[in-house]
Amino acid sequence: MELPPLPRLLKVNPTSLFSSVNSEMPLKSIDQIRGRLNYEIGVAEYWNHKLIKAEKELVDLNGEANETLYRANK
Repeated sequence: MELPPLPRLLKVNPTSLFSSVNSEMPLKSIDQIRGRLNYEIGVAEYWNHKLIKAEKELVDLNGEANETLYRANK
């Protein structure tokens, strides 16, 4: 399904907007975006790993606390 054109942009020639842009600029922009995205993914993976590790430690501590409480109530 094709989206309808925006009313204000009907009279604009889209190719004229990019007449002064050379062909290397979009590739550089794409590489910069890809680099930033890879960096952000790396940061997210790092923090995800840290969160999983902290969650495991909490589960282990909770298990130890439950065992202690169980022994104390025997």
